[in-house]
Amino acid sequence: MIEINQKHKEFIQNLGTSNYLVNFATPSQKNYEKFTNDFNIEYFKHIVAAIYLEYKKQYPNLDIFITFRSKSKSSFSNNIFKTVFKKYPYDNEQIPDIVNNISKDILGMKIVLNRVPDVLSSFDRSDSENDKIFELYRNKLNNLVFLDNLENWLKGNTDDYRSEQKFYEYYIDILKRLKDLSYEDKCPKAVDISYSFRLENAIATKKKLEENSSFSLEITQKQIDSLKECMADMNERLDDKLQHALLDVTLAKVLNTPIIKDLLHVSYTIDPSPKKEKGWMFTETGYIALYYRLKTDSGLRAELQCVSHKGNDDDKKGPSAHSEMVGKTRTVDNFFELIDKNDEHELSYYTNILKKIPSIVLNSKNNAIHERYKKDALEAWKHIKCIDDDQFIKYSELFKQCASPVLYATHAAHNSFISEVIIQEKSDVEALIDVIRSKDGLSVLAKKFIDNYERLGLSNPSYTVSLSEAEIVDWCTANASKLEPQPQEEK
Repeated sequence: MIEINQKHKEFIQNLGTSNYLVNFATPSQKNYEKFTNDFNIEYFKHIVAAIYLEYKKQYPNLDIFITFRSKSKSSFSNNIFKTVFKKYPYDNEQIPDIVNNISKDILGMKIVLNRVPDVLSSFDRSDSENDKIFELYRNKLNNLVFLDNLENWLKGNTDDYRSEQKFYEYYIDILKRLKDLSYEDKCPKAVDISYSFRLENAIATKKKLEENSSFSLEITQKQIDSLKECMADMNERLDDKLQHALLDVTLAKVLNTPIIKDLLHVSYTIDPSPKKEKGWMFTETGYIALYYRLKTDSGLRAELQCVSHKGNDDDKKGPSAHSEMVGKTRTVDNFFELIDKNDEHELSYYTNILKKIPSIVLNSKNNAIHERYKKDALEAWKHIKCIDDDQFIKYSELFKQCASPVLYATHAAHNSFISEVIIQEKSDVEALIDVIRSKDGLSVLAKKFIDNYERLGLSNPSYTVSLSEAEIVDWCTANASKLEPQPQEEK
């Protein structure tokens, strides 16, 4: 900790003499303006649309969707400082690479493999590249049979008596399967108690009961609940590793197609970061994603991230939620004020209470814990309110411009004659929610901000456009000169 603080102190002291603005801030901001101009945003939309359509063409049974965004100004500014700080002290020769690294994810897309088909008809069993896919697919089928047998046993629909001895046989078996389905060696904080630890305890307990011949003839409700909890966890993880294998195999094939490589002039590399294993990132808290870097001949760069269905859920909730990362959640405290300026507490005392209460509890009924949360929220609201409307409008526009990314999503629009992709620019409310939510969803405080934002008529509706492969080709033809290598700007 002392070393980090000293490094931080030294970096700050040298900011004035290190040409920070000239070497990093100014060229990075130029990249931001270039990458997010109207033409390049349109260009990026066509790249995303082409990737989506190629996926559906080559792998029609894979259920995917793609979200993409341009980074907010606030987030990008923070990224400049954070990246340079991590590289400090640096040599002059490193400066161009640092600037490129800062700008690599101004534009970003996320491919989500939402569902695996029952039959993998798009994959050739004789191709050794697909061996891992079919191995994991067989494991999935085996696990489904196991879950079906376990459910029938719990319901009393088998000849096996619901004894404690049989419970431990099933419990040990399911923990072994969960350990195999998870990445607990790479993500040790993804679950509160590791499967390995629970498995060791279960084996030891079973052995002790066997030695003493002290198995109960009946299983307890607690043991039933333990099995059901494991079953739910297993169902959530059934496709996870299989989906990762599918993404590993399919993505490069999609990106190597003529429309993307030749017509849109897009090349790619697997993210070379030392923190990633062949492009795969594993966080301690359980977020897993495959990262590629995209680059066009004209100099545009973007980050491409691939996740499983579970990975996409984990990005929104739980210990690995994106909002739990340092600097990723924006506060709306400044949109509120004390009702009584002489209140015994500071504004932050009440906003902190309201930020800890998920807004979902407000509509809950007959739940003692939620009722207590409601009481705490009502008490806090007696002391604070939204700032006046004129101030709210003024501050929210600045907040939206600086803190909120521009978000898009894709989905299919197929008919019998033509294959199209629908691209939807999400409303500003959806974009704001994305940056102010916590791992538990919108807090009571954030919900109040959104409600007031909508009450004042500040929200812009989302809009959609559709693109077919023919339209992508026509756009590329019309803009061919802009997609080719561009002359370097004079410094």
